[in-house]
Amino acid sequence: SAQQLGGQRVEATVLFADIVGFTGMAEGMNPEEVVNLLNRYFAHIVRACEMNEGMVDKYIGDCAMLVFGVPQADPEHSFHGIMCALTIQRLVAMENQARERQGLAPVRFRLGLNSGEMLAGNMGSQERMEYTVVGDTVNLASRLGSAAEAGQIIVTEQIFSRPEIAERFVARAHRSIRLRGIQHPVTTYA
Repeated sequence: SAQQLGGQRVEATVLFADIVGFTGMAEGMNPEEVVNLLNRYFAHIVRACEMNEGMVDKYIGDCAMLVFGVPQADPEHSFHGIMCALTIQRLVAMENQARERQGLAPVRFRLGLNSGEMLAGNMGSQERMEYTVVGDTVNLASRLGSAAEAGQIIVTEQIFSRPEIAERFVARAHRSIRLRGIQHPVTTYA
């Protein structure tokens, strides 16, 4: 049967992982070196994602977008998203140790994630479509990633206040961030 365009509303978690200062880092490298570097780190991200029941949605340059809770519903999507982020931190730290032994600078990731309602489905055109998630929840996750510092995982207060999250993770109030297109400041946790 032909794939249908359109989507359905789902409760899920989106995680954005991107490299801090990547443009500057890539300037002194040839394209093969850049691709090799990205692939090494993305391999760890994919492994962390699969270990935590997530799906790699897409790569956008030096950023990976991961989704938890689609296409199969997962009541633990927030937990799995945060576990994935922590796993990425561990794997990146190991890769960085190997780089430093070769006299290379470490690669630092910043991670932002958000949970909530989003639209999941095939977007694009009949000729070229991709299964992805869209909506304000996704946009906010992307903004949280941009607001994170090197090595940080940033989540919304709304996620951290969920009992199944607050009981299993340690976080500290980070800051309220004002985001373009969002009226009220968003309280975040690191």
